[in-house]
Amino acid sequence: MDESRLIKITEVTSMAEAEQLIQILEENGIPAFRQGGIMDVYTANSIGGEDIMVSEKDRDRSVEILKDFRPVKVNARMKDYALPKGQKTISWLLLGMILIILIFCIYLVIN
Repeated sequence: MDESRLIKITEVTSMAEAEQLIQILEENGIPAFRQGGIMDVYTANSIGGEDIMVSEKDRDRSVEILKDFRPVKVNARMKDYALPKGQKTISWLLLGMILIILIFCIYLVIN
């Protein structure tokens, strides 16, 4: 591939989803690769998403091939993740209980 003419055709939320799209494109004769961020090195997965890159000459065909393809979702970005209200409440209660127990233990050790 001529790297000076690469373009982004879509973005997905994980490496696994990116690999699925790349596989479909390569099965149709279109060389493709994913471009992630620096966090890939540390987390072994993408926190910020993965760009799917192809040669500019393959853009239209790539978009057509991927138009109806839906990758299996395996990971959500952290910014898309939110705890349900009940789970947040339980988490705060547990944290409070742990702190109270810790303070009580420290008090017992001191006295």
